[in-house]
This record gives sequence, structure tokens and C-alpha cells, in this order.
Amino acid sequence: MNTKFDVGVAASIKIDNSILIVKEGKGKFKDLWGLPKGTVEMNESLESAVLRELFEETGIIGEIKGIVAIRNKKEHDVTSVFICYDVIALNEDIAIDGSEIIDIKFITLEQVEEIQWISRAMKQIVISSLKTERSFQLLDMSDSENESYTLSIPNDIEEYKLEALR
Repeated sequence: MNTKFDVGVAASIKIDNSILIVKEGKGKFKDLWGLPKGTVEMNESLESAVLRELFEETGIIGEIKGIVAIRNKKEHDVTSVFICYDVIALNEDIAIDGSEIIDIKFITLEQVEEIQWISRAMKQIVISSLKTERSFQLLDMSDSENESYTLSIPNDIEEYKLEALR
């Protein structure tokens, strides 16, 4: 079996009724729009990857609230998984790197159809993010700082059910 895996992450940052999107400056998505995103590097946790990509592409320092969406794709001998995190911006400074990302803006739900998206899935993730405040909460289940062990569950689960997981 020679299956390859590709794991990608994205950050959904909403302020009021708008969401942050970036315009790609190179590669196969050049001049198309999407959420700040990227690939998980070897020995990097998913959570670290999304926060790193967010900072590299926008200059924004973020804090993860939960998971908005998961996209799964199998094509030829590659299985790819893409996880979009619900992220809070901890700073207001936005910096465009000028090569990988050439523009950044906030859009509302009414503006979604005007955008040239990198994919149908990205467009749907943005619509879903804008239409709901709900995401899966991210629980840190790590026993030590040397491991990354997280669990994502619905936000409305009762506290006593969480105790059973500890």
C-alpha cells in the first residue's frame, strides 16, 4: 500500500458579521481567495500549524476556540484532510507578506458570491462560519507538555459528561 497523506489547516476569524479572507499571491490558487491556510509540517500539531500559518500570512496572533469544518478528499493515491479552526484574533495588527498573500480583507455573507474562491469547499466553509456561532470546542487532553492530545466535541455537551473523559 502506497497511500500518501496531506493534512491542511485553516483559520476562521470572525469580527461582528464579517470573516477574514486572504488572496493568494502564487501557486495554483494565485489571485483566488480563501481563509488563511496551509499544510501541517512534520512533527507539528494541527493546532500549532493553524496558528503558525495564520501569523505567517496575516501577522495575527490567534487563540483557538474550536473546529468549524473538516474536509476529506481521496484522489488517486493521496488522501487529504483539511481542518478549519474557529480562531479569535488576539491583536489587530494585520501584515501582508506580499508574496504568498497579496491582499487581506473582511467580507460579510452578502459579499460571498462576489469572491473568486480557491474551491467550492472553501466557499462553503466561509458561508457556514458566517451563518453560525457554533463550533466544536477543543479540549486539551494532554498529560504532559511533550504530547499534543486534543478532543473536539459539541459546545453544548454538559460539564458532567466532560468529567468522564478526565
